Amino acid sequence: MKVDRSAIRKVLQRVRNTRAYSWALSTSDLAVLQLSVRRRRPIRGSQVGSRRSIILAPTGHGNIGDQAMVEALIDLLDGPILVITNGEGALAQPLSYEKHVTVVPIPGLVDGLPVVRARAVGQFVEALKEADDFFVIGADSMDGLYNTSSSLSRVNLLSLASKMGVQSTAVGFSWSDNAKEVVVERLRSLPADVRLCVRDPLSVERLQASGVPVIPSADIVFTHSRRQVTAKEDAWAKDTDSPVAVINASGLIHKTTDLTEDYLAVVRHVLDLGFKVVLLPHVIRTTDDDLAVLESIAGELNDPRVLLVESLLRPAQVAAILEHASLIVTGRMHLAILGLSQGIAPITLSTQGKVEGLYKLFKLDDFSISPARNWSTIAIPLIDKLVANMGMHRFHINDELARIRDAALVSTTNR
Repeated sequence: MKVDRSAIRKVLQRVRNTRAYSWALSTSDLAVLQLSVRRRRPIRGSQVGSRRSIILAPTGHGNIGDQAMVEALIDLLDGPILVITNGEGALAQPLSYEKHVTVVPIPGLVDGLPVVRARAVGQFVEALKEADDFFVIGADSMDGLYNTSSSLSRVNLLSLASKMGVQSTAVGFSWSDNAKEVVVERLRSLPADVRLCVRDPLSVERLQASGVPVIPSADIVFTHSRRQVTAKEDAWAKDTDSPVAVINASGLIHKTTDLTEDYLAVVRHVLDLGFKVVLLPHVIRTTDDDLAVLESIAGELNDPRVLLVESLLRPAQVAAILEHASLIVTGRMHLAILGLSQGIAPITLSTQGKVEGLYKLFKLDDFSISPARNWSTIAIPLIDKLVANMGMHRFHINDELARIRDAALVSTTNR
């Protein structure tokens, strides 16, 4: 008898969206906490003036944006830092810091089922006994749209840490208007001292309308300041006086909608304006690979004025490339954030409503475009407008950046 795996997955997904599943997950986690705390008394803050922090990293696995969030948060913290990932190789690149940073994979902590993840939760609780602060980098993984069980797990971990007297904070996350109600209910039940730092005004409005107390913030990557020059891209950018445009195509969007023809139209238009073009992947992995899409575009163009970056760069390397750029078109939000941080107004293909919220921070609503076929007919006039008013847009963005960076810092202040 052939097993219909697709049908099984659909049933499991429906189960994970239920209150019963949420109850089972939280009850199982709480039982682990109670057993573990009995075995050893919590000890924290053994060094005077030094706070020990735990960071639960986002999914990562080939995503520069997730890596940038981890690095930016590390730069803002003092004292020993433990970074927990969901598996080996979860970070896009190895962390390289002069600070005391330890990376520990705990498989199953976020994506494990009730009871089955008891061992992983036990490891987490043991780590908490020596921590003062716990940070969940929420990104777009808190509202249950990608994986309801993983979202509930992150909320539960915030609750467990709070119950152990550890200051708990969800850092820089977005919230969809289609969020799973079971996750909303779990957020409402969190202890009052858990800090939910939400990164855009739309997400703040949505959560407040659902009765969830939040702290308005901004994406932590707005504080990212590292630079690392890559010789090949730097030499190419400096080779002529032509302005540089950086263009990204999202493999996630490509999974549902092939926008190759629109990208070709945009790149050709940008080349006609006198730009050189860097095709820059922001995510390289099997599930939603930017590089595969960009390789197709580069092959079709076959133009020496187009440079394809063929490996996954560090956030600091991306930021160094953007120092040469005056135009960005992207399907990935954190590339837009790194561009905005340098005064560039990026055009971004929007997914899940998170990009619209980002642009509201800057009062630049027109620069978010729906990723539908023929989006190039909207983007090309917008590019012309940007090129004609580049100085004005740069001035406007730079005028807003200090306020937005201060908002991003809220996640690590008042602890």
